[in-house]
Amino acid sequence: MNQRNLDGNSFIIRLEMTTKDIKFGEVASAISEAGGDIIAIDVISTNQDVSVRDLTVAVTDAQDNSKIIEGVRQLKGVIIINVSDRTFLLH
Repeated sequence: MNQRNLDGNSFIIRLEMTTKDIKFGEVASAISEAGGDIIAIDVISTNQDVSVRDLTVAVTDAQDNSKIIEGVRQLKGVIIINVSDRTFLLH
């Protein structure tokens, strides 16, 4: 098992996925390959064409955020709606 020091660094990314162009597993793989660990998934809305989800992603340090966001942006059929700092939202 890969042990990581996550120190509570996480962010929430809201994205819209076009279901004909991409599967959730592709998004999860891109996040993992960029150094992120999805720790929560909230489905905001879904229909046969589009799914909107909030993904809480843990990272080893805040610098990984931009790498993950850029990796997700490169995926066909994904639009990033918003990125939020989870710690900031909890206060």
